[in-house]
Amino acid sequence: MTMQREAEADLLRFAAEELRESGYTVVLEPSPSSLPAMLKDLRPDGIAIGKKPFLFIEVTREGDRDAERIHKLQQAIRGAEDWRLHLILNREVRYAALETPRLEDIRATLGRIRRVADEDIGASLLMCWACLEALSRAIEPRSFARPQAPGRLVERLASAGHIVASEAQFLRSMIQKRNELVHGQLATIVNPEQVEQFIDLLEHLLAAQRQGVH
Repeated sequence: MTMQREAEADLLRFAAEELRESGYTVVLEPSPSSLPAMLKDLRPDGIAIGKKPFLFIEVTREGDRDAERIHKLQQAIRGAEDWRLHLILNREVRYAALETPRLEDIRATLGRIRRVADEDIGASLLMCWACLEALSRAIEPRSFARPQAPGRLVERLASAGHIVASEAQFLRSMIQKRNELVHGQLATIVNPEQVEQFIDLLEHLLAAQRQGVH
């Protein structure tokens, strides 16, 4: 996969995750049978269904070629009742590969998370997510070399066998609280027991990685 296609795939995954959190069912690369008649030949990057308006998802770049396609899509969508065009603009932002963290730094961060939890449980939850991404990069540097959406992070760790099903389900349940805090919903209630469970999971992952290194 080229860098351009990989970047577009990441943008599509991020968008799909946000739409799912909004209550949509997202289908990437849908079959023509999933589309209304006037859209069957348009081959969208994805669709979001399950509530209205249904969304026709397209990753696009700036330029005359894509502008022409978007114009055609807009014309087609006008004749499709309950469907809307959902554009994802790829500005071809290049992320430099993130540095693989040292396990000692992750261990030190876990200690800080426990101390922060005594004063600000919400801040400690956000630090847990940061620590999880750092740990993931230490475990699989190539797979997690770029910034990760929380959902993709969890699914990748689960599919690779680094976390079990119950741990993955717990992390999925914490994504909404993480997103609420990140997006300014400062009154979000975070359960201290959940943060403690998160820390225990991180310590388990760290111990497994340290054992593998040594």
